Parts: sequence; structure tokens; C-alpha cells
Amino acid sequence: MGIKGDDGSLKNVLSAGDFVGWYNGVFQDYNLQLDLTRTDTAVVIGHGNVALDVARILLMDVSTLSTTDITEHALETLKQSKIKNVILVGRRGPLQVSIRFT
Repeated sequence: MGIKGDDGSLKNVLSAGDFVGWYNGVFQDYNLQLDLTRTDTAVVIGHGNVALDVARILLMDVSTLSTTDITEHALETLKQSKIKNVILVGRRGPLQVSIRFT
């Protein structure tokens, strides 16, 4: 997307897919080193299902998450998280919405 750090050079700038892979224990994403303690706000670019899943995981109470199949390493990181606000930023306007007629 051309955002500073999206090439992996900045910590905590990553794709939503990598984040989902991290909390689901996908092999290539398992060892992402996330620091959710330095701010109370996360920004997620997108309004789709994956963006909403990311926001939901970041904001959900860890006691609720502990009853799910979320990975233990993700749960431990989320227990330390200071994230209290998630800002969703849309990348497209209403003219780019996919419309399906059935």
C-alpha cells in the first residue's frame, strides 16, 4: 500500500492476513513479534470481514478469548495489550462497492 513500514521495516505495521495468521498459529506468522503495549490505539485499514476480525480480536476481553481456540502465544500477548481503541479506515468509496445481482 505504500505505507511507511509495510515492507517489514517497522514493528506493528503488517497485513491483516499476517495478524490473523499470528493469532491462528499459521506457521509463517507464528513468530510475529507484536508490541501491543506502546499505545492504546490501533489503526486497521479496511472495512471488510478480515478488518473487522482484527478489530474484534484486539478489543475482545481476554477472558472471553481464553475460551476460544486462539493460540496461547497470541492470548499471552493480548493479555498485555493496552489497545482500547481501534480506528477502521476505509480504502474505497461507495462507487467501488461490489454489487451482485442474483
